[in-house]
Amino acid sequence: MKSSVQHRVLSLGGAGPEDIRRILQAAAAPADKAVWALKIKISPPGMSAWIEPVWLQSAAAALGCGPTSFCFDTVSISTLGLETTAALGDRAVANGLDRVSGLRPFVAAGGEEPPDPERGPGERVAGLDGAGALGVLNPVRPDPHFGFRGVTAELGVGMLAREGKLALHRQVRPQVDTPLCAGCGSCMVVCLYDAIALKGGRAHILHERCTGCGECMSACHLEGLTVEDKQDLAGFQKSVAASAVSVRASFPGPQVYLNLLLGLDSYVAGPGRRMALALNQGRLLAGTDPVAVDQAAWDLLSEACGGSIRNWHGYPTDPAVMLAEAESLGLGSREYHLQDQPSG
Repeated sequence: MKSSVQHRVLSLGGAGPEDIRRILQAAAAPADKAVWALKIKISPPGMSAWIEPVWLQSAAAALGCGPTSFCFDTVSISTLGLETTAALGDRAVANGLDRVSGLRPFVAAGGEEPPDPERGPGERVAGLDGAGALGVLNPVRPDPHFGFRGVTAELGVGMLAREGKLALHRQVRPQVDTPLCAGCGSCMVVCLYDAIALKGGRAHILHERCTGCGECMSACHLEGLTVEDKQDLAGFQKSVAASAVSVRASFPGPQVYLNLLLGLDSYVAGPGRRMALALNQGRLLAGTDPVAVDQAAWDLLSEACGGSIRNWHGYPTDPAVMLAEAESLGLGSREYHLQDQPSG
């Protein structure tokens, strides 16, 4: 059965609060006074905000958020002090997301939780108590393990605590193809974890420090870095799909998923072999089925760019295994009906 995906083409001025309100109202019926947890992504330091406060205000109104609803993000897998819940909260303040009308203050989650042997690999991050409804507002961006980062990956990885994220990423450790390594050091520049060293003029992975983030694979101009085993990448995507199923089930109330296709050209200047990817106009895609919303986004971007976007991040891959596994596990359907909203 095809899932419905709302599609909105934006004006050249970008997304406005009315665009967010209209697409969310069409995608999901308001749940009067429900406690919503709105998952967003805080942009890295030095970058403009990926999610605007006025968008969240419109989302809260469109979804009928109760007074104790909130927006949140989780810390990254960095373990060298580069990211803490406090630092994440500071970035939220800098982006104006600490005080959004209709929502209680921003929640930074997932950084200081101690390892819990009883916590399953797909259990959502702590700190979201009281929330029964879930909204995911996701800025689509390139990713070395999925081709792009959509709402399904945000469910399966982005809503876990740091330990859960690390457990998943350890499945996709990179390796150096020594004959292809020129010893240029590009991979060392992008590694946040000091997990790469030069030995004998060639890169060497220090796996005791490596988190499996994948940035080095895209930075290598000669394709000398890849995952240790291609099957590991497929296994990783399947694990993320299973995690997404578990996380989604932890929210008994209504759910809605929004992919924002905005500012895609800002990723072109990245290291290594990243391909150029841009849309003439931004798009919004929303629905209650995360698999369908992701499949529609991938298809739309591929069509708009005249072919495959597997090299968007630089390391060639796509989300096919993850979405197929998610579909088989009952998270959603890859078949969808695109419903175009009138612009203006």
